[in-house]
Amino acid sequence: GARPGGSQCTTPIGKMSMKQAVKDVLLKEVLQSVKTKDWKVLIVDKMALRMISTSARMSEVMDQDVTVVEDVLKRRKPLPTLHGVYLIAPIEENINAIIEDFADSQPLYEAAHVFFLSACPDDLMTKLASNKAVKFIKTLKELNTMFIAHEQRVFSMDQPNGLSLCYGTEQASLNKRLLVQRLASVCATMKEAPVVRCNESSTALTTEIAKALQLEIDRTGVRQSQARSQFLLLDRGEDLTSPLVHELTYQAAAYDLLDIPNDVYTYVTVDGNDREQQKQVFLGEHDDVWVDLRHHHISTVFREVKQNFDEFCLKAKELQEGKSKKGADGTAALSKMLKELPQHREQMQKFSLHIDMSKAINTAFSKSVENCTKAEQNIAMQEEGDGSRVRDFIGEVANVIVDRKVSIEDKLRCIMLCALAKQGTSKHELDNLLDNGNIPMAERKGVFNLEKLGATVVSDRRVRKKGGLKRVVREPPFALSRWTPIVKDLMEYAIQGTLSLSDYPAMKDAPELAKAKKSRGADDDDDEPVQSARSRGGWAKNKGKAKAKASAADDETGSSDKPKLFVFFMGTVSYNEMRAAYEVALKSGWDVYIGAHTIANPAEFVSQVRDLDKGTGPSTSQVVRQGQGEGGLTITQGSAVAMV
Repeated sequence: GARPGGSQCTTPIGKMSMKQAVKDVLLKEVLQSVKTKDWKVLIVDKMALRMISTSARMSEVMDQDVTVVEDVLKRRKPLPTLHGVYLIAPIEENINAIIEDFADSQPLYEAAHVFFLSACPDDLMTKLASNKAVKFIKTLKELNTMFIAHEQRVFSMDQPNGLSLCYGTEQASLNKRLLVQRLASVCATMKEAPVVRCNESSTALTTEIAKALQLEIDRTGVRQSQARSQFLLLDRGEDLTSPLVHELTYQAAAYDLLDIPNDVYTYVTVDGNDREQQKQVFLGEHDDVWVDLRHHHISTVFREVKQNFDEFCLKAKELQEGKSKKGADGTAALSKMLKELPQHREQMQKFSLHIDMSKAINTAFSKSVENCTKAEQNIAMQEEGDGSRVRDFIGEVANVIVDRKVSIEDKLRCIMLCALAKQGTSKHELDNLLDNGNIPMAERKGVFNLEKLGATVVSDRRVRKKGGLKRVVREPPFALSRWTPIVKDLMEYAIQGTLSLSDYPAMKDAPELAKAKKSRGADDDDDEPVQSARSRGGWAKNKGKAKAKASAADDETGSSDKPKLFVFFMGTVSYNEMRAAYEVALKSGWDVYIGAHTIANPAEFVSQVRDLDKGTGPSTSQVVRQGQGEGGLTITQGSAVAMV
């Protein structure tokens, strides 16, 4: 049949999201670079498939003259008149698959175009070069993109067992060299060579990775576009509160309170004939309503969705009435209306989804969850809602842990937060607390294993930790949302140039990171400790607001080479920390990106901490996520097909 012309991507790198950057690699550097007279076959491994399905739509891939997407390790149908485009990691089983594809007298494809996700080891390159398959290879290129872009500013290594790899029994199987290459590929894909920093009291592993990462970034030869660009490599133990608290913004609350496996939300709608229909929807950035609302507080989301929906209906009605009045050119008006119908229907479906989801969150946020959230905030902030100091952390959680309506998981979260705030409590006192909450023996490890992440849990006397980061004073909008993830302060300090180089040393000489205009002392009123977030029972004003606005104006150049800040947590990153990256980027004018081995909601974090002392087998990727509006990729019987 006639073959379509490949569509072009023209988004400038500095103005685009991480997702767009990965999509550009896929469409421009891989698919558009292979010019053929006929259709192409795209052959991928699991890593490449995950990259594609999170960053591009199936239709965008097919627009590049791709007729089918197939799994490199499955038996495939010979298509000897077509060119095969391989997008794979340079590992032995993938190399063997290419060799096998061209071993017979009847090769599977007319030619091969091989794109490795990273640098191919010499021994594997030699193996490929000394085989007859080499005669068929028309393109051989090493890309430098080995991560999953989940959102504009969020990435991961797609390793759900990341916490165990960094702090648990699986440490021995962590491929440190590969992790360094993958983190360097994040920077290379975003066209930046940042200065790497980590806490001077980081674990030996994190410090080792930070040093190796700086060498790798410098070795890749990417030009540093901004001298102030930085990469903060953080231990998960720097903030164990944020992954545990109930966060009440839309995305975080949805993933905490509702069941959304692999970003797929299931709900029931009623059609025009009063028949119930079950719908599955992928939550992603193709949905503008989701992007607009995901970081808004849940108390306002339902109202905003309803308001937007009413406005949309009113506009549609006005449009409809306007067309029927004109009447004279009825056919043209009808034709235009029919063309707009799919978009109209799509928008209606988005509103239907978000009305349902915001209602479901409202229902799930019961009185017992509210009591739990209140206790968490008081413990995390170490003060009550009226500003009075909390002196008895166990007293704060007492009512929650004996309430039968509170789930075991929520009780555990409160007890873990209590243990963190006390910075050491006797085994007897902790066991009493767990007994009162009827916490099953198997679940109790979640509390004690916090020690593997650097916390002091069991101690005969309270351990006073040295100083720590001075917290920025903020004016919280709601009493149940007073806690701010520590990483937000870290990001703001790094951008302002006030993040201490002795506490967070750079892995190479970087005098431009220190703030020249002011000494650290001049910013002290921004850096009050968390305990003083309220003064005399009233909200403390955010003294840094005017200053922040000024610095945002300085940095908001609108140019394509804004400074970049990359933050990577060893193990997991939570949804409230992801939100912080967007807020800091908006306020500062910098491009801020945040990632980890995996994204974890509180339930996932608790179970991963619990399992730190038992192996969970080899690293397995999560199930391939479903489509983005037009259908994603799923492998069936050796082939990946569109799910529409």
